[in-house]
Amino acid sequence: MDLFTFNDMTKINRTELGDEVPLELFRAIRLIGMYQGLPMEGKTTTLTVGRKIGRSIPAATVEQFLDMFKALKIGAMTLLEQTESYMLFRVDDCFCSGLPVKGKKFVIWKEPFWKEH
Repeated sequence: MDLFTFNDMTKINRTELGDEVPLELFRAIRLIGMYQGLPMEGKTTTLTVGRKIGRSIPAATVEQFLDMFKALKIGAMTLLEQTESYMLFRVDDCFCSGLPVKGKKFVIWKEPFWKEH
Protein backbone atom coordinates (compact mmCIF):
# COMPACT_ATOMS: atom_id res chain seq x y z
CA MET A 1 0.00 0.00 0.00
CA ASP A 2 1.22 3.49 -0.83
CA LEU A 3 1.92 5.90 1.99
CA PHE A 4 0.95 8.90 -0.17
CA THR A 5 -0.86 9.44 -3.45
CA PHE A 6 -0.57 12.26 -5.96
CA ASN A 7 -3.95 13.49 -4.74
CA ASP A 8 -2.48 13.79 -1.22
CA MET A 9 0.13 16.17 -2.62
CA THR A 10 -2.62 18.60 -3.65
CA LYS A 11 -3.76 19.04 -0.03
CA ILE A 12 -1.74 22.08 0.99
CA ASN A 13 -2.44 23.95 4.21
CA ARG A 14 0.28 26.59 4.36
CA THR A 15 -1.52 29.71 5.50
CA GLU A 16 1.46 32.07 5.45
CA LEU A 17 3.75 30.84 2.67
CA GLY A 18 1.23 29.50 0.16
CA ASP A 19 1.43 26.59 -2.23
CA GLU A 20 4.62 27.31 -4.17
CA VAL A 21 8.32 26.85 -3.52
CA PRO A 22 11.18 28.30 -5.57
CA LEU A 23 12.53 26.36 -8.53
CA GLU A 24 15.95 26.56 -6.85
CA LEU A 25 14.70 24.27 -4.06
CA PHE A 26 13.36 21.68 -6.51
CA ARG A 27 16.61 21.83 -8.48
CA ALA A 28 18.66 21.43 -5.30
CA ILE A 29 16.72 18.34 -4.24
CA ARG A 30 16.71 16.79 -7.71
CA LEU A 31 20.12 17.72 -9.07
CA ILE A 32 22.33 18.14 -6.00
CA GLY A 33 20.60 15.77 -3.59
CA MET A 34 19.64 12.95 -5.94
CA TYR A 35 21.98 13.36 -8.90
CA GLN A 36 25.13 14.11 -6.92
CA GLY A 37 24.26 12.56 -3.55
CA LEU A 38 23.18 9.07 -4.55
CA PRO A 39 25.20 6.21 -6.04
CA MET A 40 25.24 5.99 -9.86
CA GLU A 41 24.05 9.61 -10.05
CA GLY A 42 20.71 8.47 -8.62
CA LYS A 43 19.78 6.59 -11.80
CA THR A 44 17.92 3.70 -10.17
CA THR A 45 16.30 5.97 -7.58
CA THR A 46 15.11 8.57 -10.07
CA LEU A 47 13.80 5.83 -12.36
CA THR A 48 11.82 4.28 -9.51
CA VAL A 49 10.60 7.67 -8.27
CA GLY A 50 9.60 8.75 -11.78
CA ARG A 51 7.64 5.55 -12.38
CA LYS A 52 5.85 5.80 -9.04
CA ILE A 53 4.91 9.45 -9.53
CA GLY A 54 3.97 8.99 -13.18
CA ARG A 55 1.63 6.13 -12.42
CA SER A 56 -0.11 8.09 -9.68
CA ILE A 57 -0.82 11.17 -11.81
CA PRO A 58 -4.59 11.46 -12.29
CA ALA A 59 -4.63 11.83 -16.06
CA ALA A 60 -6.56 9.49 -18.32
CA THR A 61 -5.41 10.91 -21.67
CA VAL A 62 -2.21 12.26 -23.18
CA GLU A 63 -3.79 15.71 -23.35
CA GLN A 64 -4.62 15.66 -19.62
CA PHE A 65 -1.11 14.51 -18.83
CA LEU A 66 0.47 17.26 -20.94
CA ASP A 67 -1.82 19.86 -19.35
CA MET A 68 -0.89 18.69 -15.86
CA PHE A 69 2.82 18.65 -16.69
CA LYS A 70 2.56 22.30 -17.77
CA ALA A 71 0.27 23.34 -14.88
CA LEU A 72 2.83 21.93 -12.43
CA LYS A 73 5.45 24.03 -14.25
CA ILE A 74 7.71 21.06 -14.92
CA GLY A 75 7.99 22.00 -18.56
CA ALA A 76 6.03 22.42 -21.76
CA MET A 77 5.79 18.98 -23.35
CA THR A 78 4.94 18.20 -26.94
CA LEU A 79 4.06 14.71 -28.07
CA LEU A 80 6.29 13.98 -31.06
CA GLU A 81 5.53 10.33 -31.73
CA GLN A 82 3.14 7.72 -30.38
CA THR A 83 2.62 4.03 -30.99
CA GLU A 84 0.72 1.49 -28.93
CA SER A 85 3.70 0.92 -26.66
CA TYR A 86 5.81 4.05 -27.05
CA MET A 87 5.56 7.83 -26.68
CA LEU A 88 8.26 10.35 -27.53
CA PHE A 89 8.01 13.82 -25.99
CA ARG A 90 9.97 17.03 -26.38
CA VAL A 91 10.21 19.13 -23.23
CA ASP A 92 10.62 22.88 -23.70
CA ASP A 93 11.07 25.39 -20.91
CA CYS A 94 12.10 22.50 -18.65
CA PHE A 95 12.96 22.93 -14.97
CA CYS A 96 16.61 22.51 -15.99
CA SER A 97 16.52 25.32 -18.60
CA GLY A 98 19.19 27.88 -17.82
CA LEU A 99 21.51 25.56 -15.94
CA PRO A 100 25.13 25.61 -17.06
CA VAL A 101 25.59 22.85 -19.62
CA LYS A 102 28.09 20.28 -18.40
CA GLY A 103 27.82 17.80 -21.25
CA LYS A 104 25.21 15.58 -19.59
CA LYS A 105 21.46 15.26 -19.91
CA PHE A 106 19.54 15.63 -16.66
CA VAL A 107 16.15 14.49 -17.90
CA ILE A 108 16.19 11.10 -19.58
CA TRP A 109 13.21 8.77 -19.72
CA LYS A 110 14.11 5.37 -21.05
CA GLU A 111 11.08 3.54 -19.69
CA PRO A 112 7.39 4.33 -19.50
CA PHE A 113 6.50 6.47 -16.52
CA TRP A 114 2.87 7.10 -17.49
CA LYS A 115 0.37 5.51 -19.80
CA GLU A 116 -3.17 6.25 -20.89
CA HIS A 117 -5.84 4.49 -18.88
